[in-house]
Parts: sequence; structure tokens; C-alpha cells
Amino acid sequence: VRLTDTGTVAATVLSGIGAVTEGTVTVNGAMTISGSTEEIKNALVTENSKVIATTSANVTFVGDNPTGAELADINTAAGGTITLNNDAQTFTGTAAVMKEAFTGGLANTQTGAVTISDTEGTIAATVLTDITSQTDGTVTAAAAGITITGTTTDVKAAIVTEATKAVMTSGKVRLTDTGTVAATVLSGIG
Repeated sequence: VRLTDTGTVAATVLSGIGAVTEGTVTVNGAMTISGSTEEIKNALVTENSKVIATTSANVTFVGDNPTGAELADINTAAGGTITLNNDAQTFTGTAAVMKEAFTGGLANTQTGAVTISDTEGTIAATVLTDITSQTDGTVTAAAAGITITGTTTDVKAAIVTEATKAVMTSGKVRLTDTGTVAATVLSGIG
């Protein structure tokens, strides 16, 4: 089944079609899928009722906002812009999940805080700036067990540069530069 609508379509309509069709239901029209988080998940993520967006579908949340993990799943499935019900929504999730949640962009400026929940391991500095570039809220990656890695330019953007930085009160930094680095750049990072 191929759907070619181009306006706003209720998520419940799409999941209803997906639930009663044994084959794959694809969305080819440039549509906006509208509904609650649960309704949108049923339309785009839940295996027995989902439809496949073959072109970038936009999503508008009505009545509630998703968690970071739900937004990542929905964003991956939709591929278009996301309009949150409340742009001040706060999010918590691993750096990888939050990057997926914000990839592709939000239709409006998200202003709520974003907490990176990783407690250990390595996070690429560019992952943090990918997240901070999509929100005006404060992004915090404060666990002592994490290591931010990248070139001095990338690390500086991720934890020093005011417009793109994430708050990092603990943790370690590993620089991957192989050439000469100015001492002033290093002192700014550490």
C-alpha cells in the first residue's frame, strides 16, 4: 500500500492502516504526521502497526512530548522536521541517543535542558556539538567516567566555546591532534 497524502494526517489513521495491512505500507507524500507520542510511535515505530516513510515526513506532537529515546526512534523513522508540543521540554539520554533525537532538526528552537546520561566511555566532541547546535537549552555531560575526545578545535567547540559548549564539570579530555597546538588553546580547554 502506498499513501501519497501531502497535508496533515493523524498518526492514528496511519497506524490503523498499518495494523490491518499484511504488506508494507509506505508513505510517499510529503505529509505531516500529527498526534500524541504514543500515537506517533504506533504509526512510525511499533512493528505491527507502523508505516514506512520513504520520503521525509514531518511530525507534530500534540498534547505531550516524547522522551529522548522516543524522539530518537521517531526522528529516525520520519526523517523530516519535528515540532514539539512544548519547546521547553527537557531531555535525558545517552549522547548517541540525544544525537539521533535531534538529527534532522527541530522545527522550532528547543529551549529545555538536555542531560547526557553516559556515566563512562568515550564521547566524540563532535557528537556534543551536534546536540548543542540543535538546542538553546543547557546541555550537560557531567559524569566523571566519560572522556571527550577529538581535535583541539572540536573539543574547544564542545566544552569551551560559549555558543556551542556543553557543560562538563567532571570527566576527562583526550586530544587527537598530531601537529603543533598553541598553549593558549590547551589552557582554554584544561
